[in-house]
Amino acid sequence: MPSRYTIDKITSVYLDHAYYIDKSKTQSFAEVMTKQALFTQQEFNDIPWSFEQQNYWLRLDLENKSSQQEDVVAHFDNPMVDHLTIYRLNRSIRLPLIY
Repeated sequence: MPSRYTIDKITSVYLDHAYYIDKSKTQSFAEVMTKQALFTQQEFNDIPWSFEQQNYWLRLDLENKSSQQEDVVAHFDNPMVDHLTIYRLNRSIRLPLIY
């Protein structure tokens, strides 16, 4: 079985997972973006989901290491999620694209 290090070195798209839980449910996108140090670097499978009223901010940083364009598909399937907003940030674009 290959190690995580080996998998990361042979895959064409590198993923960096992090999450932040806003227990107050009051923080805006701009506020959360200024608090990157509060994010926990951890796989999304390990997020401590709860029935409490709180917002979960998930960050998925993708880096294409191949010399060609790669297709990426995200599948969000969690019965505990009532509302999902996706922001797509690009290094060349300062403003988020909201889906």
